[in-house]
Amino acid sequence: MNPKVAIAFLKYAIQSNDFSIGQWIRSDYRRSIGIALVILYLLFFGYLVSQTYFTLDALSWLGIVLFPYSLIIRQSGIYSSRYGWFLMAILVCMIWLPARTLPFGLLTIGILFIIEFTVGKTTLLPLLLIGILSPFFRYTSIIFSFPIRLQLSKWAGAILSAGGFENTISGNAIQVEGTEFLVDVACMGLQMTETSLLMTIFLIAYNERTQQRYVTNLWVIGLGIVTLFLNSLSNLFRILLLIVFHILPSNPMHDVVGLVCLLVYVILPMVFITQWLYKKRSKSVSGPLQEKKAREAYKSTLISASLSLVVLAILSVQLFFNKPKSVTTSALVTTHLTGFSKQQSTDDITQFTNSSMLVYIKPIPTFYVAEHSPLICWQGSGYTFKRVEMKTIDNVLVYTGILQKGQDRIYTAWWFDNGSYRTTDQMDWRWRMAQGEPAFCLVNVNVNKQEELANAVRQIVKQKLFR
Repeated sequence: MNPKVAIAFLKYAIQSNDFSIGQWIRSDYRRSIGIALVILYLLFFGYLVSQTYFTLDALSWLGIVLFPYSLIIRQSGIYSSRYGWFLMAILVCMIWLPARTLPFGLLTIGILFIIEFTVGKTTLLPLLLIGILSPFFRYTSIIFSFPIRLQLSKWAGAILSAGGFENTISGNAIQVEGTEFLVDVACMGLQMTETSLLMTIFLIAYNERTQQRYVTNLWVIGLGIVTLFLNSLSNLFRILLLIVFHILPSNPMHDVVGLVCLLVYVILPMVFITQWLYKKRSKSVSGPLQEKKAREAYKSTLISASLSLVVLAILSVQLFFNKPKSVTTSALVTTHLTGFSKQQSTDDITQFTNSSMLVYIKPIPTFYVAEHSPLICWQGSGYTFKRVEMKTIDNVLVYTGILQKGQDRIYTAWWFDNGSYRTTDQMDWRWRMAQGEPAFCLVNVNVNKQEELANAVRQIVKQKLFR
């Protein structure tokens, strides 16, 4: 994104609110304290970004630029501490969970908390925007979009067969006339989903600002659900167009087709849907409300500012002074596999190797945390996934895939195992752990030759992995 364009849009977004920066500083002590705290939070966030604790891509910057535009103060002068409860809940969670989503939530929701106790109550849009940009959303987009990609492959194959195109479906790969097309993360994953949702937030904010009318939070959530449905439909049409016209990833038209489908099947329909909704279901925005009495405002400001500083203090201690706690799990990895050498990493991941196989066993401490999914971990090492599918090997259902980095290829398989039960279903193992069953581990088997993968899975399944 051009920096000048981003700065111009940011300036317009700030000016389009009912207050200016100068007025905010000069108006009273409450807002002066508020802007000082916001700057402090932004500096802390910027420091974490500079230390690569958070990573920002083009879509992240788009969301950051969109944030002030989506920040509509609907009840100016009516101060709220509702986000304070969010902050306290996150602080409690940080005691047990070392997830990066929590510091992200503390800093971003903390800014909303400051704005609401210094200016007034905001709409739901900034909170939704924070959720879309959060590491948690990105993780779930990668993990839970995978079954959707498999289903899209099946639907695309069925439609192609009905249209007279003979094809073969293998997981997320569709082979037509000797050419293989992959329904990968770019086709149904983070970028398309996040772009669609960010555009919907922009459309809602635009209609509210221009019409001075609003729709209820239920309608806002409904628009998000419609966006996700249209995004899936858009990706299905994109896959069909790429296959029918034989457009491979190396062709520049590959990206053009994706952008056209996003515009035609998501953005344009959402433009008309939001306009219709604001004409039929919106309500008039009420005028400014009276501020609280001076003494009451002083007390609430003192309490809110104190909580904001406590959040930063605790976050600093957690990030810079406390050493990460070792993950504990009831599923203890065995100390020995016949024919393998063993290596234990600092994050409790156990690695077994021999001349032809690499095995990772990754413990999962609780049902509500993120596991070390190969879909994420291997991509962090520079690999991309090809031909991911579910296979049954000796009555054991596993995910299999091909990892590619340049000329290097690895054939991989993974599943979840607790010593007595195996599954590939995210909700299955999480539900079982929530009910008190033994903790699961993610088992990831890797070989260099495709013909060796099935035997490698059989060999590991027969081993006693836990004690």
